Amino acid sequence: MNNNLTLSRQTHRRIVIALSLILVGLMGAAYYWGGQIKISAKRDWHNHAAREVEGITNDALHSMSFFQSQLRGLSALFYASIHVSKDEFVDAITVLEGVNVSSPLGAWGLIQINTPKSGGNNHYRIIYSTENIGLLSEGTDLAPQNGMEATISRALSKPDTVVTGNAFIGPNGNRQVLFAVTVPHIGHRSVLFLSLNLDYFFKDLKSLHIPEGLNLRLSEAQQGQDRLNEGTPIIRHALTPQKPVQTIHLHTESGGIQWKFHWDVLPNYLGGPATALGNSIQWGGIVLGLLFYVFLMYLSKENFRVNQQVQERTSELNWALKAAEKANNMLKDLSLRDGLTNISNRRRFDEFLDQEWKSAIRHKGELSIILIDIDFFKLYNDTLGHTEGDECLKKVAFILQGRIERATDLVARYGGEEFICVLPNTSLAGAIVIGNKLRQAIADANICHPNSLVANYVTISLGVASLIPTSGQFPTKLIKNADENLYRAKNSGRNTLVG
Repeated sequence: MNNNLTLSRQTHRRIVIALSLILVGLMGAAYYWGGQIKISAKRDWHNHAAREVEGITNDALHSMSFFQSQLRGLSALFYASIHVSKDEFVDAITVLEGVNVSSPLGAWGLIQINTPKSGGNNHYRIIYSTENIGLLSEGTDLAPQNGMEATISRALSKPDTVVTGNAFIGPNGNRQVLFAVTVPHIGHRSVLFLSLNLDYFFKDLKSLHIPEGLNLRLSEAQQGQDRLNEGTPIIRHALTPQKPVQTIHLHTESGGIQWKFHWDVLPNYLGGPATALGNSIQWGGIVLGLLFYVFLMYLSKENFRVNQQVQERTSELNWALKAAEKANNMLKDLSLRDGLTNISNRRRFDEFLDQEWKSAIRHKGELSIILIDIDFFKLYNDTLGHTEGDECLKKVAFILQGRIERATDLVARYGGEEFICVLPNTSLAGAIVIGNKLRQAIADANICHPNSLVANYVTISLGVASLIPTSGQFPTKLIKNADENLYRAKNSGRNTLVG
């Protein structure tokens, strides 16, 4: 018996050693595999950031070259007319920019070159300018400004070519860059110029194009033999409280200037690297390994009784059924939500309207709907792009959802840029009140819509309809009435409600 006991203890010890080795192997494999997944996720995250900042940088420099194209386009005015007046000059700029010529983004002007008859240096004087006061205002003599004089000289030596000058600091402390091209004017050689305010240019870039988590910390410029200094800062943005995970340095050229961009990638970019799966595998492997170890240790000491096995299997089956039920509920909820705006989709609207229609027939209640359309949304997409269009749809959906106060009401995406609200037990007058609140809420959000024919912000048109349903009628009648009222709202100038 003692021999059998000793043998049993030796066997148990061997089992413990074997299980320990299995445990270490499982945890090591899980930790390594999870670590590789995390490394891959971080690498993909860094690569995505690098591609995005490269795209933003290229877009910025492409926008800068657009100003040179505008200057070249304006020079055609001087070749088409012997004498261009100040008013014609200002009108042409207004057409080019589409905004008031006093925009802080840049100053336009014309320099007249006078060569003394007795010889000597040329005399450079600004005769037209959109800058009221300062270094580039009308009447300014540019001869003392050596950097600008060099730019003008290059423009004179390269007719019909837009040249780029040095970056310089304007009277307001903003750094600027000068573009110039030679044009004829009243028998004189003249130079047409555009001074681009780099501070405003990069400020617009930061506010319009840079997503959260990317920080343009420093922009530098070098310019051939006439560069100011090696690595002269053009824009130095304030540092964020977060410590950057990575700094991306981009070197490129535009308009004869060597540009350096220094981008900080912050931890919150895209929500951070997708390391959740790797962490789950690492820690899940450790937890599962420990559970497996404990389970087998328990089996090594005693045999489970049949009823205990049945109970355990039954418990696992119940857990699996609950998990499956939960998963099915989640899938059902997802199938009834719009993938872009995260509000109810057309399928959910159809089900809800049918349900409330039948309820209104039973209780003889009044049922109202509001059909909503974003004004000139195609122009919004054509102007700002489909990505910004998607963001606009999300914002509008969020505002509409937030302004519907009753839990019994429903807001859904009806299709494209159209939304619809179902208001059970609501009269036409009540629905009109709610519709006007929705219209005002969208206007108050002040979402920029630069090419709208109604306002410079996003607006909506609304069609309201109400019925007391009866047997033999169908919900399509209510939708048709709302659609007809929406059509009237659009024909009435939009940004209005018809009910």
